[in-house]
Amino acid sequence: MMLISGLLAAIALPAYQNQLIKGRRVDAINALSAVLQAQERWRSNRSSYAAALSDLQLGSNSPAQLYSLSLSGLGNPASFSTGFIVRAIPLSGSVQSRDSECAELSLSLQGGSISYSAKNSKSVDSSRQCWPQ
Repeated sequence: MMLISGLLAAIALPAYQNQLIKGRRVDAINALSAVLQAQERWRSNRSSYAAALSDLQLGSNSPAQLYSLSLSGLGNPASFSTGFIVRAIPLSGSVQSRDSECAELSLSLQGGSISYSAKNSKSVDSSRQCWPQ
């Protein structure tokens, strides 16, 4: 009986932990959405998007402190005149740092078009697995 219980626990625990990781991605998605909304409010009163999260009165971490957020312009040289990219990367040492499937979630806005992307820990596109459809 103990052997069966141990075997079931060995199978169920990793699946449970993976579900927790997936559920915590909502923190990143909410943070990226908040930046998008704040950028649109900023742009409605100015000729470009904000270049810093602090300009938008947002912190550099997600609300649950699971992700680090960064903001960058588009093009070469990077400019905030036509759009921006905001990225969420799991904070080192947080429980979410084990999320190898969605090691980076990002949202970009260019010319009014929003695109969502993600990369796994090997920098391979994992957008379909990480963004809800």
